[in-house]
Amino acid sequence: MKILLFDTSSTGHHPQYAAVLATYLAGLDDDVVLAVPPSAVERMTEVVALPGVEFIPIPEIMLSGPFPTRLAQAVRERAVFGDIADRTRADVAHHLDIAAREPAWAAAVRPPRRTCAFVATAFWPPVAPTESLPPIRRAYRRLRYRALLAILRRGVLDGLLVHSGHLMDALRRDIGDADAPLARAPDPVPPLTRCERSRARVHLGLPPEVPVILFFGGLRHDKGPDLMLGALDQLEGEWIAVMAGDPTVDAAELVARHANMAKRSRVFLRPEYVPQREVPLYFSASDVVVLPYRRSFGGTSGVLQLAAAFGVPVIVSDVGDVGRTVRWRGLGLVVEPESITALEAALRRFLASREAISAATRPRLAEYAREQSWEEFGRITRDLYVRALQRRRLGPL
Repeated sequence: MKILLFDTSSTGHHPQYAAVLATYLAGLDDDVVLAVPPSAVERMTEVVALPGVEFIPIPEIMLSGPFPTRLAQAVRERAVFGDIADRTRADVAHHLDIAAREPAWAAAVRPPRRTCAFVATAFWPPVAPTESLPPIRRAYRRLRYRALLAILRRGVLDGLLVHSGHLMDALRRDIGDADAPLARAPDPVPPLTRCERSRARVHLGLPPEVPVILFFGGLRHDKGPDLMLGALDQLEGEWIAVMAGDPTVDAAELVARHANMAKRSRVFLRPEYVPQREVPLYFSASDVVVLPYRRSFGGTSGVLQLAAAFGVPVIVSDVGDVGRTVRWRGLGLVVEPESITALEAALRRFLASREAISAATRPRLAEYAREQSWEEFGRITRDLYVRALQRRRLGPL
């Protein structure tokens, strides 16, 4: 099978997600083509070697600006996706993140003679609770969800992959088609090598015995790094915090806020891309991982998957699938979102009972991590490709 994997982003989870999937497919002797920005290629090959995979460079597109602007950007991106699918003569073309692009895809018209199956991943469920969002954001979420239903009903997509159980349940309920081409797979953790805590701390320049609190990943507003700084500035006791990840448009403001902290000497702020080879160092060195996400965050979290893989308990905001997963599986502490006071109290509670919480969560984290294997992700995804291709060529089964 010839498979096109398409992603216009090179930040966050995107490169490792594409690399893990390409590795699995190539291992089955599929002919894999990766259409990604040039900056993503280096980040992908940090994860795996990707021998025999063809790369097609495409521009990086980050949807931004007012809704009409983002809609036009998504329409252009969709056209590039279709053109490359035609040019490569792929059997299956997989858009690896359709989030916020649903309205543009809902306006698409599929040529009736197309034989290539179109598949997409929906990372950000537009069905997350919206009561706390401004009216315009609530309306936008509803628009996205209606568009996603239209995409599936009209056959614009031949398959949809989700990682959110909440989204899967909603689609099954609302789409009105028992045979809808949907699949839910783990949000995969790439192959990583653990290292000893003492060595990790020496490499990162951290003290050997003090509890380490980690914020990892994109330093974006919706992920709450400013809330993290606010809670840390109120936190008493013995601790060190590390905040590391890709900077965004909010990074300058974050750096300024860090500079004004009373406890800034205890917070190591590293607003920079972390190479894949260094990721294990940060998690191996840490006692707890904090995900202080805002209510607007609706997706799954690669950071949660990494924390589980390294057996590190988490403190998370009670938002979306992240809060539900941690609460149901007992992977750490769940706190009220967007509350510095609640976050500081959870951090204080963890520091006071660090050994007990770590011991209680360790077996649960290990069990959860086993369920998130990249092999299972690859198997479910390829099964969806087969179903999607049958649906495109033979009609609904």
